Amino acid sequence: MKVKYFFSLLLASTFSLCGCNVTSNDKKVSGKCVFDKQIDLDSYVALRDNNETITVDSVPNLVIQKSVENNELGFLWAKLGQEHWCYPYSLYVSDVNFDGYDDVCVMNLKGSGLISADITVYDFHNKAIIYGLEGRSEGRDYGFRIIDDEFVIIDCPTASESISRIGHFANKKDNKVNVEWENVSSSLEE
Repeated sequence: MKVKYFFSLLLASTFSLCGCNVTSNDKKVSGKCVFDKQIDLDSYVALRDNNETITVDSVPNLVIQKSVENNELGFLWAKLGQEHWCYPYSLYVSDVNFDGYDDVCVMNLKGSGLISADITVYDFHNKAIIYGLEGRSEGRDYGFRIIDDEFVIIDCPTASESISRIGHFANKKDNKVNVEWENVSSSLEE
């Protein structure tokens, strides 16, 4: 039940916030949605079933493939010298550390029973994980969205009917991920 509620919350947040101008940066960070099962499951299924591999021009080392084991789209990531598969629930690309190269931004669901939505940003150019948020211990769920042409982080309290914060990626000229959080009041009933 919690999974269905969280998905409804993220989907509703996309539409309820689109009319708001919530950016605090001088420059909005743009992004591209490669797939997001939350927003459009049918497009994900078509993408998964009609392609052997998927590439993203702005991230040359990223190759997304369908897994034979679980019929999901995923990509290989080298961690501590070993490769492992990552099967994200959503995948976006955006240059969130302002180094001139697009980064791979994913939302993953973790757990069974109590599901947690966490985010990770992979820098394929420098072969590093450069940002991540896990909210289970704090009662938070996170996701990525494009709102008013800006790529942002959505922060939702678990089992709540509101979005509490939006994270704007900010350029601090240090090639690190900097997020400026803005408190918002957006209810599913608005």
